[in-house]
This record gives sequence, structure tokens and C-alpha cells, in this order.
Amino acid sequence: MFNPTNGSVALVAGRIARFVPSASADALGGFAFSVTDTDGDSMTNTVGVRIISATVPSVQPPVLGIRSQGDSLYIEIVGQSGRTTKVFVSSDLQTWSEWTNVLGTGAPQLLPIPAYTNAPRRFFRALTQ
Repeated sequence: MFNPTNGSVALVAGRIARFVPSASADALGGFAFSVTDTDGDSMTNTVGVRIISATVPSVQPPVLGIRSQGDSLYIEIVGQSGRTTKVFVSSDLQTWSEWTNVLGTGAPQLLPIPAYTNAPRRFFRALTQ
């Protein structure tokens, strides 16, 4: 059974293994482990880990605004060209529903906001994928 307080794991025959993780800012890390038997004899070893990842293209956050034209309201969204942006709506900032998806063009796009008669206020947020 694992003990999160000291990083130990109980093994068979009274043996205990302890794992101590470490990491550094240069993506090098590792963990040291030791195994102790019921006589108090132990063995310690360290395993090194290097994290390597591919370069991830940066995703620009969408720009979201509200525009009024005549008697109508619009969401104005500028999304990263070629990336899909999901727009969510909420009336309480806790429960969110997906409202629509927009394929970004890099230029402003207007989305008409439907007139909701049963929701006194609405909040919008956008997430680029």
C-alpha cells in the first residue's frame, strides 16, 4: 500500500520501497528509490528521466467582443486563421453550454446573438482548439 506522506510502498515480507522524485528546470528529473527489508538492510538506486517533447505551435487566444448594430447585438470574434474556436454561453458563469463553432480567418467575424426572453443576462467565452 502506498503512503503519500513519505512516498513509501509496503512490499511482501516486511520490505518497504521509498520513491523520492526530483526535477529541474532543464527537463531533467528522476527519482531515487530505496528498498529496506525487515532486518534493516537497504539498497538505494536513482533513475534519471529526461523529458523531450516536440515543439507545439502557439495558439493565439481569440479576441471576443460585443457589437451593437441597429437593434441587434453581435459577438465579434477574431480567431486564429485555420483554427476552430468554440464559443460558450452561460447565464450564471458556472454552467456553460457550447453555443457555436467558428473557423478562424484572422479577420473579425460577427455572430448574431439570439434574443433570449428567459435569460436576463448572458456571458460568453471562447476557446481556440
